[in-house]
Amino acid sequence: KLQKYSIKYDFHIFEDRKFADIGNTVRMQFRKGIYQISDWAEFVTVHLVAGEGTIRGLFDGLENRSGFLLARMSSKGNLINETYTRRVLEAGRKNRKCVSGFIGHGKDVTDISRFKAKFPEGMLLLMPGVKLEAGTDKLGQQYITVEDAVSGGADCIIVGRGIIKAENPKASAEIYRKRAWDVYCKRNENLDTGE
Repeated sequence: KLQKYSIKYDFHIFEDRKFADIGNTVRMQFRKGIYQISDWAEFVTVHLVAGEGTIRGLFDGLENRSGFLLARMSSKGNLINETYTRRVLEAGRKNRKCVSGFIGHGKDVTDISRFKAKFPEGMLLLMPGVKLEAGTDKLGQQYITVEDAVSGGADCIIVGRGIIKAENPKASAEIYRKRAWDVYCKRNENLDTGE
């Protein structure tokens, strides 16, 4: 049903599964089991804690499937450091056929801009931890505003509780969509004019 909707309404299916194991294990998780994720998810998220074999396990032999590699996280105290991030970016560079970009958070516009500048050309930045107002939650999740995320270079924002926990999720989703699109258009205008 979801695949039919994706064709009818022209959207992609993105499964935020965060595959994070050795190649053989993620291959079985992605292609087999009760969910058979590879049959319907065009994009998935991938941790590279087990190395590049994870990428090969997921995508070797498949077409029209791609991953976003987690290069940074939005939670306080996470164990990802600059060396890890650099190696994730390099793995993405080496696996362009099946890596569309990276998941990464930044503390402010400058931090995000510097992070995005390190990306291989043409790869996307999907930004988690985005809300209408900056802040944190009780479990260490850090939030950045829609405007800062997109101004810094995010190509897409990832919003969870800001929509699903809203009193009116549909109206909330529209607010996020409009605010992100407005900043995205302004950012691109500035690029075109050299500002």
